[in-house]
Amino acid sequence: MASVDFSFRPFKAPPLKVPRSRRNGHDDRELPRYGITEASLYLGVKLATLKTWTRGRKYPSKHGTRLFRPLIELPAPGYLSFFNLVEAHILLATRKKHNVPLVAVRHAMNYIAREYPSKHPLLTEEFYTDGKDLFVRKIEGYIDVSRYGQLGIGPVLDMYLKRIERDRSGLPLRLFPLRMDWIRRRDEEEPPKVIVIDPRISSGRPIVYGTGIITTILAGRFRSGEGVDELAQDYGLDKGQIEEAIRYAPAA
Repeated sequence: MASVDFSFRPFKAPPLKVPRSRRNGHDDRELPRYGITEASLYLGVKLATLKTWTRGRKYPSKHGTRLFRPLIELPAPGYLSFFNLVEAHILLATRKKHNVPLVAVRHAMNYIAREYPSKHPLLTEEFYTDGKDLFVRKIEGYIDVSRYGQLGIGPVLDMYLKRIERDRSGLPLRLFPLRMDWIRRRDEEEPPKVIVIDPRISSGRPIVYGTGIITTILAGRFRSGEGVDELAQDYGLDKGQIEEAIRYAPAA
């Protein structure tokens, strides 16, 4: 009886020109896929912050308790779509170096929504090429710049936008998330694109780019005592890819 080869062979992701994936006439990227806790770990954003963005928040005022409306519209209570995940990734840029007040972000998002009517105004091609500048100007113009100093939101936002790959219509197709330690850094050096979230591959879980290998699987084997060299040989990856997956996976 012939032996069967069970070794893993890297799976190449489809190129960007592939049309968006649809099921029953709906875009798979709109489907509820990520729990809020799961999404916060994938993105490196605080859980309380993501809950405020997706659920809203009550706050006291001189007129009584008021509700801050959610910034992100979810497809189902408690679950984010891939598009929502990218929206949160973009909003995270406003908090990378400065704790920009939510009211300033709300003010800017309302303006962008009026300028570029869309269910996901931050994801539109117009925002990517032009609206981002309006978004930054509205935030900087709304808060007390002298209090926060030189915000530098523009370069930071650009770095986050570059980690989104888009389809022919300009909508997000893949996201290269940032590790928590990169989010905390003070410089604007662009991190490598080794880990990707692609809703078409491995159920949209973080994987090593160009493969279907889920980062948590590599991290789990590493924590069980297997070495980087051994994992690299098993999966046909280089050591740098394995190490990057292990560093990212604890957050995921």
